[in-house]
Amino acid sequence: MEKAQLPAKYRKMDYYLRDCARLLGGRGSFLDIGCSAGLLCFLAREAGFHAVTGLDHDRDYVGILAVASQVSGLPVKVLLGDWRGAPGEYDVVAGMAVLHGIHSATAAEGSFDEIFRHLASRTRRYLLLEWVAPEDDAFARFAPVAGSTGVQREPYTRENFLAAAQPHFAAVDAVIETSPTRQVYVFRKQPPLRPEPPKISFSSVVRIRDTSVSKTFQPRALVLHPEILAREKRALALLFGVPGFPVLLAADERSLHLTLAGDPASPANLPNDAEAQGRALVAAMRQKGIRHNDIHPGNLQVKEGALYLIDFAWASFDDEPRDFLPDRIGVGRGVRAPGDPFDDQVMMDRSIAILRGKGR
Repeated sequence: MEKAQLPAKYRKMDYYLRDCARLLGGRGSFLDIGCSAGLLCFLAREAGFHAVTGLDHDRDYVGILAVASQVSGLPVKVLLGDWRGAPGEYDVVAGMAVLHGIHSATAAEGSFDEIFRHLASRTRRYLLLEWVAPEDDAFARFAPVAGSTGVQREPYTRENFLAAAQPHFAAVDAVIETSPTRQVYVFRKQPPLRPEPPKISFSSVVRIRDTSVSKTFQPRALVLHPEILAREKRALALLFGVPGFPVLLAADERSLHLTLAGDPASPANLPNDAEAQGRALVAAMRQKGIRHNDIHPGNLQVKEGALYLIDFAWASFDDEPRDFLPDRIGVGRGVRAPGDPFDDQVMMDRSIAILRGKGR
């Protein structure tokens, strides 16, 4: 499957599913409710889920998925039925753009709680449920939700949606923005598989979840440097899909939600060709018109033998001057002396040398 031609929504889901499958040891099971022709099912299969099931009430879609599974050689179990129709339990259950339909279809029960109660009974580990905001175009085409107020016990609001999830799921493990009016919430049912304390600095609090990273900027940092969140968001948007950089899944006024970029780089996990990989990362940034300005060993990570560069809060771009940069960046970390220029390649080379134990 040619991933570069996928819509950004599914490219984000592809990155997420790969990390999720890796965390589950390549033995996870996956159910897609409202699977349509099965694109998410095939992404899950390629990501490494060993058992994938697609469920849809549309007989034509189910037939297309069954044929596509045979032709592609990627086995997917196909079920015809409504959102309650899948038997058993699955490590991951997904519902893309079906929530507004399910909410309308549950008028007999009339609550988000009933939705989450059922989905929690089918989910062992994670529920990926796409929130479709009332201002989304889908509502103009889906009259039952827009006008269903009779027997339903609560309005269709994000607040009611999230509140109903709390009794059934331990936490929101990730948020994936799929459009300006849609976000996939990843609800985690069990305790975290990789519990880690948050990493707190002057500028941000970084929480490493099971399958993603949440970076929340400190209020005092945003007061002193209000542009740092916007700079990181812009840089990651420009680098979306480029190997060696985290993928921006979602953002709000204070936080960024990112894919995992592996483990901190160290002498033990540093790739043998780290120097070449470092040059490639710097070249990729320059091609996009980005300067990182804060490369040091703590901003390098390693994932499956690949070098990753993180933390773009001080990034600058070709269409602006760089006179806003504090001279203290990089000083004291062994990569810059006071007065040294902000040279990404020099700082990359020095950082890798430090990790190899060669010093500056």
